[in-house]
Amino acid sequence: MTKSIKNLTVQERKKYANAIRRGYFDHYDECPRAWKHTFAGAFIWKNPMRVAYIEHFRHLLGHIPTWDDITDLNLEDYAEIILRRYSANSARTNFAEMKAIINRHIYEVDIPSKQFAQILSSKAEPSQSIYLNEDEIERIDKYIPLSPTEEYVKRIFLIEAYTGARNCDSARLTISNCDISSGLITYVSQKTKTQISLPLHSNLLPYLCAPATRKITLSTFNATLRQICFRCDIDSPTTLYRRGRYESGPKWQFVSSHTGRRSFATNLFLRNAHPSTIARMMGHSSPEITMRRYIIGYIEADKNVMEFFKKEDKERETISPRDEAKGRETTSPSDADR
Repeated sequence: MTKSIKNLTVQERKKYANAIRRGYFDHYDECPRAWKHTFAGAFIWKNPMRVAYIEHFRHLLGHIPTWDDITDLNLEDYAEIILRRYSANSARTNFAEMKAIINRHIYEVDIPSKQFAQILSSKAEPSQSIYLNEDEIERIDKYIPLSPTEEYVKRIFLIEAYTGARNCDSARLTISNCDISSGLITYVSQKTKTQISLPLHSNLLPYLCAPATRKITLSTFNATLRQICFRCDIDSPTTLYRRGRYESGPKWQFVSSHTGRRSFATNLFLRNAHPSTIARMMGHSSPEITMRRYIIGYIEADKNVMEFFKKEDKERETISPRDEAKGRETTSPSDADR
């Protein structure tokens, strides 16, 4: 039952029912005017149908976002989540709404972020991501965690990499989802409410037996995962085009919670799995979503197109480097002229 807020009208209670149910109005009655000038309050009061976006920010931080949380790093992590989960048009709309709230209060509140306008932008630009190959995932599998947080992050990430499940689903998967006799793992996606079944990876069982009792924020998860990858020497030089610019660094710097799911799709594709099969295992409604968002380095081209790029190589295979050198020695300029 939705909590009753005495300083709201009946119409307002209906309008903000979702936000009330999620606890955003818990302190509203204490001082409605002050509440409306908090970051979460100002955003929700103006955009009551956008509570889901604030929920993403809340999950990232581990608490209801305040003005002090509007930092460059927090906004970058938030923007990454929104761009990953929503279409470009939806992301642009949300970013515009957030910037409007910030600009409305910028002279009244000390905003830590000095680049919020640039960070909260979503142009029609490509954004590259990485995946971990099977050898790199094997290194993480063999890694011995140095803390309970590392142990938890390693467990959830490997469940993602071996099942393709989302982070929220990976935290819920246990041995009870497995049918050992058939070698399948089955679960219902928390986001899409669809049932997903796929083969049980041989390395997965130990992680399904361990309890998932810890609660950490997404930013802590990503920071810990990068630390694990750093210690596993996942450091090949990497350059990606993201947020309108090229970024270079060791590979571990670009790993995030979504890398496990992306690695699952890409590694299966590299083993010649059909896109429709991968899409079904990931709970996608169509293979196009899988190919566009999750498989790294995929180029859609038929055999005739690919032959164009391979033609020269085939011709070169018929002539060895030694033959080429010999030909140059026996053919003089005058012979060529004739």
